[in-house]
Amino acid sequence: MQPDWFKQIKPPSEETVQEYLPRHPFKIILPFLILALLCCLWALLASHLGALMKASFLLVVPFIIGALIVYIQNYRKAVSFIQSFKVIIIFLVLLLLFSIVVLHEGAICVVIITPILLGGMLTGALFMKGLCYKIWKPNKAIYSLVLLPFILLPIPEKTQLHYDHVDRSILINAPAKVIWQQLNHADNIQPHEFKPSVLYSIGVPYPVSGLTKPTNEGLIRYSTWQKNIHFEEIIQQSKPNQYLSWTYRFSPTSIPQGALDDHVSIGGKYFDLRYTSFELTPINDQQTKLTLKIDYRISTEVNFYANQIAQLMVHDFSNVILDFYKNRSEQAVQTPQT
Repeated sequence: MQPDWFKQIKPPSEETVQEYLPRHPFKIILPFLILALLCCLWALLASHLGALMKASFLLVVPFIIGALIVYIQNYRKAVSFIQSFKVIIIFLVLLLLFSIVVLHEGAICVVIITPILLGGMLTGALFMKGLCYKIWKPNKAIYSLVLLPFILLPIPEKTQLHYDHVDRSILINAPAKVIWQQLNHADNIQPHEFKPSVLYSIGVPYPVSGLTKPTNEGLIRYSTWQKNIHFEEIIQQSKPNQYLSWTYRFSPTSIPQGALDDHVSIGGKYFDLRYTSFELTPINDQQTKLTLKIDYRISTEVNFYANQIAQLMVHDFSNVILDFYKNRSEQAVQTPQT
C-alpha cells in the first residue's frame, strides 16, 4: 500500500515550457547591431586583403551571418523561418549598400555576387534552424563562429583556371558579303540598336565601333566601347565572306579606372576573353546563317558559380551582338547604295 504523500506526486510533463521575463527592446536589437558591425569589419578586411572574390568571403561569411541570425532569434524561443528570412534580406541589403558606398564596388559586381551571398546566408540559416531544433539548450560557444572570417580571409587565394565557350547562331536575310562588310566596318554604333539585355541593364558599356584595318603586323580590328574602353582584336583568320576570327590584346589603358568593375574586367585576374570567331554559312542567295563562338577563361575559388555567371553573360552578349549584325545587315540590303 502506497503512502498518502506518494499519491500527491505528479508525473513529469512530457513538454517542458520555459518562461522568460520580457526583455528591453535594446537588448533584443543589440546582438543584431553587433553582427552588423562584424559584417562591416569582415567586408573591410576582405577589401583590404583583396579577398572579396575568395570562397571564404563569398561562402563562409554569408553562411555565418545566416547561422547567427537564426541562432540569435531562436535563443530564447523558436521563431518561424519566415521571420529569419526577412532579417536575412535586411542584412543582405545592408551588406550590398556597404559594398557600394564604402568599398566603392560597382553595380555589375554587386549584381553578380548577390545570388551567392543570399544562397550562403540561407544555407547557414537552415543549418542553424535544424541545429536549434535538435539541440534545445543554447550554447554560447556558437558565437565563436565570428572568429572564422578573421582566420580564413588572410589565407592566400588559390584560384583554378577554367576554360569554356559559347556558340550561338542566327539566320540573317542578307547575302554573306553584306554581313562580312558589317563585321569588319561597324561604325557609329548607337545604344538603341541593341535589344534589351541583362548585360547592359547592369551597367556594361555599349560598343561604339569595330573597324578592321591593315597594319604592319597584319589585320587588326580596333574595338571601341563607351567610357573610353578600347582594345585590339588581332585577326587570326580572315576568309572573306566565310570566316573571321581574332584574339584580344589589352594595353594598361584599354579599360580606364572605373569603366568596369575590377573583379569582372575583361583581361583581368578573374575573367578574360580568349578567342572569338564568326562563321558565315550561306543558306541561299539572300539568307546566311551567322555563327558566333566566344572562348573565355575564368580564374576564381568559386568557379562552379563564376562559370554559371560567365555563361549567362556571354550568352546574353552573343544574342545581343548577333541581333545587332542581323539588323544592320538587313537594313543595308534594304537601303540602296548611292
